[in-house]
This record gives sequence, structure tokens and C-alpha cells, in this order.
Amino acid sequence: MGYEYEKKAAIIQAERKTKNLQRNVAAVGLGLMLVIAVFAFYFFRLRNKSLKIEKQNLELQRREMETIKQTEQFKSRFLANISHEFRTPLTLINGHLEVLKESGRKEDFSHFEEMEQSGKRLLNLINQLLDLSKMESGQYKLQYKKGNVLNEASMLVQSFHSYAQQHGISLRLQHTENTKLLSENPFNYSSEALAVIITNLISNAIKYTPSAGSVTATLDYSDSKFFVTVTDTGKGIAQDHLPKIFDRFYQVDEPGQRSYAGSGIGLALVKELAILHGGNVMVNSPAEGGCSFTFWLESAETEDQENTVATDQNIAFPVREENQAINNENEQQNIELPLLLIVEDQSELRHFIVQNLGDEYRYVAAANGKDGLMLAEELLPDLIISDVMMPDTDGFELCQTLKSSVATSHIPVMLLTAKAEQKDKLAGLETGADDYITKPFSLAELKLRVKNILSFKELIRKKFEGNTTPTVEETPELNSRDRKFIDDLTQSVEVNLSNAQFGVNILAEAVFLSVSQLTRKLKTITGKTPADFIRNIRFIKAVEMLKSGESVTDVSWAVGFEDPVYFSKVFKKHFGFPPSSAKK
Repeated sequence: MGYEYEKKAAIIQAERKTKNLQRNVAAVGLGLMLVIAVFAFYFFRLRNKSLKIEKQNLELQRREMETIKQTEQFKSRFLANISHEFRTPLTLINGHLEVLKESGRKEDFSHFEEMEQSGKRLLNLINQLLDLSKMESGQYKLQYKKGNVLNEASMLVQSFHSYAQQHGISLRLQHTENTKLLSENPFNYSSEALAVIITNLISNAIKYTPSAGSVTATLDYSDSKFFVTVTDTGKGIAQDHLPKIFDRFYQVDEPGQRSYAGSGIGLALVKELAILHGGNVMVNSPAEGGCSFTFWLESAETEDQENTVATDQNIAFPVREENQAINNENEQQNIELPLLLIVEDQSELRHFIVQNLGDEYRYVAAANGKDGLMLAEELLPDLIISDVMMPDTDGFELCQTLKSSVATSHIPVMLLTAKAEQKDKLAGLETGADDYITKPFSLAELKLRVKNILSFKELIRKKFEGNTTPTVEETPELNSRDRKFIDDLTQSVEVNLSNAQFGVNILAEAVFLSVSQLTRKLKTITGKTPADFIRNIRFIKAVEMLKSGESVTDVSWAVGFEDPVYFSKVFKKHFGFPPSSAKK
């Protein structure tokens, strides 16, 4: 009994120890799980916090990039707009200078030449600013052609020989052996980019090389790339300035150092053009002096590759009310002279055009497109010269409205604008503009273009001088709108040929014009009044009928004359012979 009791006690004790051990193990396991859970929760929160911070940083970076982008876009738009507005005062400066050169003293011509050269330099800077603003936004246009890039680059370098000689500098041109490969490998390139880059680098090299120094241009071809290296013997550029020399508007300005002064635009434009052409540019300036610029261009894959061109925003300016004086002077002018409508928001340029185009025209002026449109519809001038960028109604809208109206579609429109890009010219011509001239313009060129347009209209009128209406084949110069207008009038007269009551009033109603509008428009196109136009068509039909053997009486009634005697009288006056002779 005692043994069995002890045995059971031992078993119970062993079971108790086992249970205690299991309980302890479970407790330790639970503790470990709790610790792991706590650590997992901590790391989870830490990770979430880290992700949140990272997300916030990304959002801040995105906003910062967006702000930088908007700032750059604003800067580019501002530069583009302000550069465009430089063109108007530059037009006035060059225009008045042109007048002075014609009437000035010979001893002043040297001063006029210097002023003219300064004007050209200013225009070049304006153009470079516009190019840079478009390049920075990734919107620029390059046209590529397949040609002899070696010859063109050589001619560009050689064009600076006289300029270098004037400064006592030796300009050398060198070709490597590899350039012979260009004759075997077609090279597509942009003449514009090549000219701008070489012109900037050579002119800078000559400018900063002392007299008796030298400038060397070396042309090379390697790995389907065209290389040009321009080396000079000037002072060189300090090493700390080299990394920034291609930055826009960056200027070195230290005593005794080479200064790429001026505008800080040329080299920035060089780099942007080289990159746009698939190449780049680099500079090297040894400590002992001198400087070397090397740029390279890649051959474009195809010819005539183009990037899109940005459009420029319009800027509205306050306009002074000075048109009344011009319009009052117009009332005293010879009414037989051609009437020109000048639409320009810049009063100085508006008056300059009126004062200098000459006394062979009458003038009326408007300070904005809205007033110009009203005057055009009221006066039906012989020619409209209009600016493009104007408040209220711009030049494009003005031209499109005029060309869409029956009353004014015949009026030739010449657009003046600071927008010199090909896309802008096409946009103007697509609205129906007859001519497009960019600011700053030559006064002589403006005079010639005005004269040519009016002479062209006179040439068309001469074709209508006879007793017959010229056909489409006989007047190919007549645009489709004016041709349709003449055809509509002719058809309306022919339909009412026998109607004796049909006259100018009914004809005007048929084409939805007032009598005065019809008279002015028809006389501008054909040189004939509406009454003459109607009579001419009636007599043409009368001759046809008389030749077919019909009697004078029947013919007179058929063409709208109730009195055969009166018909015979006006017929003889019109043709110089009586109706009876027409039968022969």
C-alpha cells in the first residue's frame, strides 16, 4: 500500500511539474508574442510615419517643381511679350532715321550709319531673346535641309575676314582630313542654327582678341557629327566662370578679365541651338591664356523636321484719342485719291505711317480693331494697314471679319506685327490678309508694298474697262470672293434683264448691300458704277440678240428698254454705232 501511494504521489508530482513547465513555457511564449506584437506595432507605426513623411516630401517637391515651372513660364512669356513690344519703338526709330537719311546733310551720314547699325544690333538682341524664351519652354522651330554643311560653315567663317582685318586680327580656316567624308555621307542640318552659332562664336572671338592676335576655326567630321572649334589668342576666361558661361544673362565682370559682356544672351543661345540640333558645346580656357569653343551637330534623321512654335500673348496698352485730327485732315484731301485706313494702337507709329507714306493717299485712322472695323464698314477704304496685337479686336480678328463680310471682303488688308515667326505669318494669311510685314519695317518697303497692292487692284480694274465682262480665265488675279461677287451681280442682272424697273436699288438688295456700299465696292473692283454695270450687261445681251437676227424693237424690250428710240440712242453712245449695224 505504501509503495503504491508513493508511486501515485510521484506520478502526481511529475504531472504537476509538467503542467507547471507547460504553463511557464506558455507564459514565456505569450510574453514573446506580446513583445513581438509591440515591436511589430511600433515598426508599423514608424513605417507609416515614414511613408507619410515621404509622401509629404514628394508633394512638397511636386509643388516646388510646379512653382518653378510656372515661374519659368511667366518669365518666358514676359520676355517674349516685352521683346515684341521693343519692335514698335524700334520701328519708329529706324523709320525716322530713314527719313533723315533721305533729307539730311551728307556730313551727317556717318552718324546715321552708326545709328542704323545700333538699330540692327538691337533687333538682333530682340530676336535672340525671343528665340531663347521659346527654346526654354521646349517650343522652337528648326527646319533641316540636306546640303553641303562644310561649304556653308566655311563661307560663314570667311565672311568675317574683313571684320577681323579691321581689328588687326588674323582669321584662319582649317579643315581636317575627316571632312572629306562629308561628300560621301549625306548631312541634314539647320542653316539657321549653324549661322547663329558660328556668328556668335567668331564675333566673340574677334571681339576679345587683341590686335595682332589670331582666331582659328577648325572644321571636323567624326561619328556622323559635324564639329567646329573656334580658338583665339585673347585673355581667356577664369576657371571659376567657365561652368556658368553658357547660362542665360550670365556676365563676367572683373577688371583685367575677359568679359562676355553685352547681353549674356549669345552663348546661351549657342548652347540651346546646339542641343536642339542633337549636339552640344564646350569651352576650354588654359591658364596661359586664349580660349577654345567647340560645338558639334548631329545629322537630322530626315529633312524638314519641325518643332512646334509657341504663340505669344497680346498686351493691351492705353490709347490716346488722337484720331480725330487725322480724320479731320482727311476731309480736306482730294476725294479722288485712294483712301487708306491705318489701324494701330500705338499713336506714335500710327502718326508716323500717316505722315510718311506720302501725299498721294487720303488717310483715316483708328486706335483699335473695333473702331477700325466700324470705319472700314462705313468708308470702305481702298487699303487697310493694321497692327496685329491690339486691345478689343486684334488684327487677325479684324481681317477675318472684313473678309467674311460681302460689303468689305474686297478690301486688301496689310498686317503689321512684331510676330515674325512663319506660323504667325501663315495665321495672318489664312485669315485672308493680302500682305504681312514684320516690325521693325523699312519705310521704303512699306511704301513699295502699298503701291504694289493698289497697282495690282488698278490692273484688275483695267480688265473691266471694255464693253464686256472678263471671264475667270481672263482675270486669274481676281480672288475667289470678288469673282463670286461679280458672278452673283451678273446673274441677278441677267435674271431681270427684261424688267425695265430693275435698277441699282434692286441690285443692291439682291446682294444685301446698301446702294452706297454696292457703288463703292463695285467701283473698287471693276471701276464701274452699278448703273454702268447693269447697262453693260444689257448691251452685251442686246448685241448677241441683234446678231441672231432679232429686230431692234424686240431686243430693246428684251433687255429692259421700253422705248426703242431711246434704246438706239444710248446703244450708239455706248458702242459708237447704231443697233442696226450690230446685225452685220
